Amino acid sequence: MTLITSLDTTETTTVAPTATTSEEPAVTTFNIIAEGGPADGIVMGQRENYFNLEFSSNPAWEPVALILEEGTGYLRRADPYRPNFPLVCIRWGSGTVPNPGWFIDCSASDTYYGAPVKCDLKAGGELSCSIPAGHCRFYTIPPRDDDAWDCQADDGVFRNFYTEKSTDEDDVTYYDLWMGFGGYEGQGFYNPLEPVTFRWRSAD
Repeated sequence: MTLITSLDTTETTTVAPTATTSEEPAVTTFNIIAEGGPADGIVMGQRENYFNLEFSSNPAWEPVALILEEGTGYLRRADPYRPNFPLVCIRWGSGTVPNPGWFIDCSASDTYYGAPVKCDLKAGGELSCSIPAGHCRFYTIPPRDDDAWDCQADDGVFRNFYTEKSTDEDDVTYYDLWMGFGGYEGQGFYNPLEPVTFRWRSAD
């Protein structure tokens, strides 16, 4: 097994305009919108003092502007809530086989628990993203009773998005973001995962 400690050791801050088609202008910043499922039509957002990206209809959540990093295509926030962790990554799920992972913030030099999301903006609002499949295990029994996580990449690529329903402190429903193989609908930690399509729109 290969332990993944870093997928990229160099921080990159340059942002390149993303071309779609010759008829459409280049896009620098964009929003992501849910299409299908219970979060349909909601713009991916963030709220003050709460760093997770979610789909929420709570007015306290504001649409988050995103960019693609030049040279890597990594998804990152245009204005990171935590500047040291500008990239959007997937935190691999726990277990002994690839499991859906949830969205977290990370940096190019700190990807121990997962991988940065790599995306491509297609014409007509189509958003194509992928990450290497993987999983994490927490060892508490011999011979690996070191009370630590061991994360590794697996064969295959995660390309499918999911949402999981939850409720915030204002008792407003929001949806956690997940990514994995196809066919994981119905699974989840607390509520069933629902398949969803991510689409983009310009925020320039």
